[in-house]
Amino acid sequence: MTRHSLRRVAVAGQCVLVVLCTAWAIFERPAPVVNVQWREGLSEESRQQAERDLYLERSTDHEGHYELVSPRQADIAAIVAHPDVDDTHRIDRARATLTADSYTGKLRVWWAGPFKGVEGRVQFRLVFVVLGFITLLCARLSDPARPR
Repeated sequence: MTRHSLRRVAVAGQCVLVVLCTAWAIFERPAPVVNVQWREGLSEESRQQAERDLYLERSTDHEGHYELVSPRQADIAAIVAHPDVDDTHRIDRARATLTADSYTGKLRVWWAGPFKGVEGRVQFRLVFVVLGFITLLCARLSDPARPR
């Protein structure tokens, strides 16, 4: 690869890093808190699996309180329609949207974009670090002051 090509990769990487940082600032928000009442007789294992499937992270404040780590409308609708969920609070069940009093979470999550769920934070950081490393490496290798 020529120095000119490496310089282009470095500049493109820098632009993508700026876009990622801007997207993080725009889309990352506190997770909404919802209350979920599970059906009677649901086993602990089944409840834990449903929590994972529905992107619910248990809040340490109260039993039945969850931080919703994927607050997209489709994911909210999945909570409302789930057969093991008897009732919810802080969710408008008819419209599958969150109510105004639900935005009190401590966990920060992507509100939109490609990074979904609790793993979204890790995925974003991994992409950011790898892209940053490639950008720095290409910038270093394309440096005109560097001997051939």
